[in-house]
Amino acid sequence: MISAPNASVRRVLFAMLIGALTLSVSSDAFAQPGVRGGRPKRPDRKAPPPPREEKNTTQSPGRTEGTIFKFTPADEEDRKEDEKLIGKLKINPFEEGARTLVLIVRDTEDLKIKLGDHEFERDEMTFYFQKGLHVEADWGYLDPDSKRKIKKKELRGLTFMTTVVEGEIEDVRDIGVEVRGVPMNDQQWPGYNPPERNQRPGDAEKERVIPRNLKLKFIEDVTKVRNEDKEEADMGDFKKGDKVRVTAVYAGGKIGMLVMLTPPNVDHGMTFSAPSNNDDGRGKQPPKGNRPGSGRRPGGRAPQG
Repeated sequence: MISAPNASVRRVLFAMLIGALTLSVSSDAFAQPGVRGGRPKRPDRKAPPPPREEKNTTQSPGRTEGTIFKFTPADEEDRKEDEKLIGKLKINPFEEGARTLVLIVRDTEDLKIKLGDHEFERDEMTFYFQKGLHVEADWGYLDPDSKRKIKKKELRGLTFMTTVVEGEIEDVRDIGVEVRGVPMNDQQWPGYNPPERNQRPGDAEKERVIPRNLKLKFIEDVTKVRNEDKEEADMGDFKKGDKVRVTAVYAGGKIGMLVMLTPPNVDHGMTFSAPSNNDDGRGKQPPKGNRPGSGRRPGGRAPQG
């Protein structure tokens, strides 16, 4: 016959039961995040950042404004594949992030290369595909139905863009003139991109325009020189230090094209006076020659020296 446990044994058994219950409650507390006295709550994992938006650098057929980067004439091997091929023209677009535009130049009836109202002849137009010149190109796909991932692009037309600059003559040379100035009406230089910073609306237009030196060459059948009376003039009538207004094809640090040079008070959108007997309305021109500006100043005056 088993006797009932005495008091001391009962106390030991009771203490063991209490200890077991306490251990069970503590384990549950540690297993539940956020319960006071339990494990520290794990910080929520940050949501992944949104995918980076990539700029679309694929140009669509139409017009692209920028600067000439390079022209590569076609060789005999190239012409065997395409007898109308003239070469390849590369243009750096002004649009931020846009890739260099590579255009095939072909001798077609629709192709026109223009500067103002002057259209360059086929045999001379590629001479003016010079690095840095500000242009606007019309282009399309050579074969729109092609299934190639990268389709060939064809030049349909090219316009040399002009900028009116006011400044001072730095130098007069036999083949051109150097002028230091800024665009009229506080306009920025072509291709200018304002610095990326927090700006209020209109701040970009308030950026200070930095004067630049423009080296401009005379262009046969294009360059006009006029005096204050809007009459034809000679480059010999101008000297270093004279204040002038010029219309030019801007080319940055490269050599640009001189379209018109006058005193600063002459409007370059004017209607010129009637031509004289030996003038066709374009003003005095650089002499005819193998290449523009090769030897004498506009007006026919021989170089001094």
